[in-house]
This record gives sequence, structure tokens and C-alpha cells, in this order.
Amino acid sequence: MALSKEQEMKKAIQSVVKLMMDRVMQKVLVEDPFIKENHRAKKPLYAALVPDEIFKGSHFERRFVTPFGDV
Repeated sequence: MALSKEQEMKKAIQSVVKLMMDRVMQKVLVEDPFIKENHRAKKPLYAALVPDEIFKGSHFERRFVTPFGDV
């Protein structure tokens, strides 16, 4: 059974998003993970004022949003 143009487009978009998410997760979890101690050493004032979870979320968001801006 042949896929409709809409189904083909959906599959193509899902393929691009999956590939990008795989790259983001590889970078965030393996290549450049957020390491609390490194962050605290580099930015002690920020670390004292803002919870680590906020910076960890920001770290992930930057790596997530940047590649999607290229699409």
C-alpha cells in the first residue's frame, strides 16, 4: 500500500526530528554533560544564587534549541 503525501511528509519530519534528538541526547549525556562541580567552580556567584537544576535545564535547552533553529 502506497503512503499518501501527508503520510510521507509526516515520516520525513519524524525522521529529521529523531535524528536531531539523538544527536542532542548524545551531546548532553555523553559528550558534554552538565557537571555540577565544574559549573560551581566556573561560576561560583551564579551557583550560590541559582539552584543547579536551573542551570542543568538551561544547559540542556541550549543544546536542544540550537540545532532545531537550523531546520
